Amino acid sequence: MINTYELVKNLLKELKPPKKMLVSEWAERYRVLSVEASPEPGMWSNDRAPYQVEMMDAFNKAETEEITFMTGAQIAKTEIILNMIGYIISNDPGPIMVVHPSKGMVKSFSGKRVNPFIRDCKILAKKVKGDILNKYFPGGFLMMIGANSTNELAGTPVRYLFMDEVDRYKSNVGNEGDPVELAEKRTSNFQNRKKVRVSTPVLKKTSKIYSLYKNSTQETWQVPCPKCGGLNKFKIENYDFESCEMACEHCGTYSNENSWKANEKKGKFIQENECETKLHRGFYVTSFSSPWVKWSEISLKYKEALENPEKMQVFHNTYLGLPYEHEFEDGLDWEKLYKNRRIKYNAEVPDEVLFLTCGVDVQDDRLEANVVGWGPRRQRYGIQYKIILGDPGSQKVWDELDSLLNKNFYYKDKANPLKIICTFIDTGGHHTEETYDYVYSRERKNIFGIKGIGTSGSQVINTVRRTKRSKGKNISLISLGVNALKDMTYSALKRDEEGPLYCYYPDDPVRGYGERFFKSVTGEVKTTTVKSGIEKVEWVKIRENEALDTTNYSTAAMIYMNPDFESLAKMTKEELSKLSLGEKKEKKETRIESKGVQV
Repeated sequence: MINTYELVKNLLKELKPPKKMLVSEWAERYRVLSVEASPEPGMWSNDRAPYQVEMMDAFNKAETEEITFMTGAQIAKTEIILNMIGYIISNDPGPIMVVHPSKGMVKSFSGKRVNPFIRDCKILAKKVKGDILNKYFPGGFLMMIGANSTNELAGTPVRYLFMDEVDRYKSNVGNEGDPVELAEKRTSNFQNRKKVRVSTPVLKKTSKIYSLYKNSTQETWQVPCPKCGGLNKFKIENYDFESCEMACEHCGTYSNENSWKANEKKGKFIQENECETKLHRGFYVTSFSSPWVKWSEISLKYKEALENPEKMQVFHNTYLGLPYEHEFEDGLDWEKLYKNRRIKYNAEVPDEVLFLTCGVDVQDDRLEANVVGWGPRRQRYGIQYKIILGDPGSQKVWDELDSLLNKNFYYKDKANPLKIICTFIDTGGHHTEETYDYVYSRERKNIFGIKGIGTSGSQVINTVRRTKRSKGKNISLISLGVNALKDMTYSALKRDEEGPLYCYYPDDPVRGYGERFFKSVTGEVKTTTVKSGIEKVEWVKIRENEALDTTNYSTAAMIYMNPDFESLAKMTKEELSKLSLGEKKEKKETRIESKGVQV
């Protein structure tokens, strides 16, 4: 039998208030990373990602009520939230609410992250009970809700509020307003409240996390240079994507990933917004500091984004932790392009051109065709822009198009002509049947019909399918992601420095690249609108845009042919000429081939 003294001693031990500690100290002592949720299961270590310590310990500052994390991916933001929740349950209990973008995400968060977290942290396992959405512990509760539910957002008061991935919330829920503001009203009854908002940002124009961060202390994680010791916040402008090295903004010396990351323990947050108080702490960290992201991965993703501008937003959000601002909201200055991009060619086809493609747009009273030459680093050279006037319902305009597509284009030596290796023709509009009939007998020449798809996220070459016509011959119809193509075209046109992807046009009125072309190739703007709380990015026509369409189609034709630029650049003019004329080489290093058709 336990004597009275031991019984009282044990009871007093249970009633003894927990030892004062910081969230980072709690994590080091009690946090166990679960097998289901972590690639590195086991006891938590603050040394693994040193930037996390100050982000966690800001929670313990009495003067701090609001905390905002605007970061890249794989910074372990969710793990920091869980550590704060574990600290609350153990040391300073009270009502907690966690908000995710949707109820489905809440269930996934609870089942895959919260439940293993509680199970493996023994100090929590004996205190916490409850179901998938609601947990209870002595002195408080943990409720998890979706930001798309107005009833849940406007319910029970809470002292602690955690909002994860706030840039994925709708901007207006049930016509009752911003879900961030609705949720934060629930903390108004508590003077010692804490509000934590976490997210990778999305669009600068509508980003909630960016707006919150701008109103905070704006503390950026900075790491000492391995050479001079000067503090640096990692910037894309200082990064060499080929060598995967970062330049110091003080001494200019480049150092590799291992050298920089070895100094992460000496890193610190530097406040960039001069606030009178630290009521609202804001923290910014890029994926360059993440121990779970290799710099070679960052380089690879950036290079992929250069070739597909729709991925550039994802790169900015995910790796740089920055909101993305569409470059083309104000369109492009056609007069500037007309003045600066036209140069004197030394021949019909400049020496740098490796092969030719063509894009054709069909209008009610004309065809517009754009022949484009491609350089070794995907530079674009305007070769011929031709407007063929006449009704596409008549054979005359198609015969004239035949003349263009069968034409020989010459380098300066006049000895080695190039022919167009692939042509994409739009089948939309009022002359679909005539276009199909024209394409049918010419597919063997890599002349294909296309149809544009205007939805965001579609790949350039979306699908290839055979048509099903009740009358007439069927063709292989290629659907194109035109929004991605417009991003690519505008990104290339906007480049000020010569190099990869740069655009050149001949300063020769006979070639068709006059004022009308430049007005037309810049005939759309990219806009961001919000309707019913949903962001929508779309291209809007502001004037005639056929030159933009034909440029896009000629680009898609290049992508479809899948050229090996490196091998082509090693070929002689004679070899390039023979390749474009259809004279196949046996050497494997030469490749310009469409899906199933070798040229």
